[in-house]
Amino acid sequence: MLEQLTRRQMIGGLAVAGPLAALGLSACGGGGGDAAVAAASTAAMDAHGATPVVDHGPVVAPRDPHVTFPAAAPPRSTTKVHKIEMEVDEHLLEIAEDRTMLAWCFAMKGEKGTLPGPVIRVTEGDRIDFTLHNTGTLPHSMDFHAAKISWSRHYGPVAPGESASFSFVARVPGVFMYHCGVPPVLLHIGQGQYGTIIVDPADESLLPPAQEFVIVQTDVYPGMNGATSDFAALQRADPELVVFNGYANQYTGDAAIRIRKNRVVRVFVQNAGPNRWSAFHVIGALFDRVYAEGIYPENLTRGCQTLNLSPSQGAVVEFTVDEDGSYPFVSHDFHDHAKGAFGLFTTNGEGTGGAG
Repeated sequence: MLEQLTRRQMIGGLAVAGPLAALGLSACGGGGGDAAVAAASTAAMDAHGATPVVDHGPVVAPRDPHVTFPAAAPPRSTTKVHKIEMEVDEHLLEIAEDRTMLAWCFAMKGEKGTLPGPVIRVTEGDRIDFTLHNTGTLPHSMDFHAAKISWSRHYGPVAPGESASFSFVARVPGVFMYHCGVPPVLLHIGQGQYGTIIVDPADESLLPPAQEFVIVQTDVYPGMNGATSDFAALQRADPELVVFNGYANQYTGDAAIRIRKNRVVRVFVQNAGPNRWSAFHVIGALFDRVYAEGIYPENLTRGCQTLNLSPSQGAVVEFTVDEDGSYPFVSHDFHDHAKGAFGLFTTNGEGTGGAG
């Protein structure tokens, strides 16, 4: 079954045209049940040995083993003024099984950097007092898409060992990207300097209690194991991996995201790019409500099958499931699905995420 596939099989075996087509048809076409899924899984595993092997150099072990990025959204905040201090954390991270890269991460002050960066959650009308401490080795900056402030006054590069501060009021509710804006921006985002800020609407009735999660899609271009990104591949927009929350296929097996049957599931979806579009889709569900970009009543769409997001765009999707089981979430650009943009929601066990 889908839950039994290893991360390596999902990345390698499913990249082969035959097994990918089989999985896509059995998952989206219906009618085959568990037997069809099992057959597709077996085909994928059988094909894995024939997948071309690329020499990425010796595996370089990161300082810490991979820890599943917490998909549960932080709770809605009641604070009106948010003092946020971030640092730059350059360290080796695992991004898929046996694949590592030297990532440039954002981290809350005193904490370890992650891919993506920490999720920030505020409410429409809140003030953010932000400081970036450049504890890295290169100039970096911060660009908040949720802010309406002057780029030339606030988003300039911060030299290593220096700090810079600015403030803004979050006036527009939505799901927004933040990222380093130092040229080449393509490289800095590709190295991991990105994250999501959720601005809740002041009208709480627009987002009533639900099970809440954050899913950030990125395309990844690692070079040799333990090195920085392959900049030529970045320029060609030819990623080796496309991932949710920084790691290929991480929400599978025991790490599948647990939800409750007949309860609203809300996902804050962000496509951080830097190059690939996202076609976010949950197999076996329909999006009952979608807020693409600003969370306003006039932006509400119902009955959606797939959410399309360009690089940097964000949205809110809501759905419910009526039957127990597993519900894969993918980028329905199956070229990217085969590179790691795959995870599972499951009703197996007690659900997590939000007060719903």
